[in-house]
Amino acid sequence: MALEMAAGERMAAVIDTMVPTLIDHLAEEEQEILPVVSVTLTQREGDALGKHSMSAIPLTRRLIILGHITEETDDAERQGFMRVLLAPARLAHKLIGHRQFTRETTTIRG
Repeated sequence: MALEMAAGERMAAVIDTMVPTLIDHLAEEEQEILPVVSVTLTQREGDALGKHSMSAIPLTRRLIILGHITEETDDAERQGFMRVLLAPARLAHKLIGHRQFTRETTTIRG
């Protein structure tokens, strides 16, 4: 168990050093790329891109990933995001996904 804890602590330290760079990258993406995408892609192209992106996530991970996506959002952002999901996905997240996400993050973060 001590070896697992040490490995987990090392991984957490590496992730902690990467977080500021990731946050900067995501902020730049939102400021620089998303405005261009919103006026360049048609709705149909945007929908196809979203569908393609979603297909890259294994079905068994999608509800958990939804928890990761919404974890750092404020209430308005989260509600807006959830509104665009199909009703069955919202229900599955509420009944199953949130619990899976909580279990996973508890295991990872301790």
